[in-house]
Amino acid sequence: MGAATNVVRLPTAARRKVQQRYNKHFRAIVPEMRAQWPGEYIDPGVRAKMPDAAALLLVERSPELLLAIAMFETLTEEQRTSVRNRCEMLKYTGASARGAAALIQIRTIGDSVNLDAAMKLLKENVVAPYDFD
Repeated sequence: MGAATNVVRLPTAARRKVQQRYNKHFRAIVPEMRAQWPGEYIDPGVRAKMPDAAALLLVERSPELLLAIAMFETLTEEQRTSVRNRCEMLKYTGASARGAAALIQIRTIGDSVNLDAAMKLLKENVVAPYDFD
């Protein structure tokens, strides 16, 4: 196939492609900059869910817990809000209360994804399971 005959070079077009001289220097120092970073980067949304993920990993999945969750699901929205408010007040008293609050909080899809990612990082010991507050 030959060159197209209907293509016209505009008089304002650059004669050659301009070299971006700064990219070469930046690419050379990127590995050095990454070596100075103290740890693995964790998305801020995932980092915000770390306390809830740590609390949920401590909660033992028992028949009593499953029954309590099933009972919670049968409550009206007003009753659920009341239970959530009480758990929010109590979540600073201990890990089990924080786990209960994390189980029944209202989550968006993004919150659920971030919580799952935080739990995965904690399970794989990518980050230390310390107090994230």
